[in-house]
Amino acid sequence: MENFAEKLASFVAGVSTKIVAARGENVTVEVINGSRYAKVVVCRGELERSAYCFVDKTNGNVLKAASWNAPAKHARGNIFNADNGLGCCGPYSVAYLR
Repeated sequence: MENFAEKLASFVAGVSTKIVAARGENVTVEVINGSRYAKVVVCRGELERSAYCFVDKTNGNVLKAASWNAPAKHARGNIFNADNGLGCCGPYSVAYLR
């Protein structure tokens, strides 16, 4: 995947914009790289952090966070889609499956 880092950076910027616009609070969004997944983390201050979602490095799938360490099983979107995977993202987390 040629431009994974670029697409991931764009996705993280979009997530940050959605969170700040909806919540009205100042947060930062970070990426923690693992061997298979990139964990997207929302930080409020220095001590309060929560896992927002995971992005699969092999195919770009956006997965809801099941816990701090693990993603849920099914993909909710993809960062290579036309909407950059932001269609499944809300102000607090990635959407549940319907």
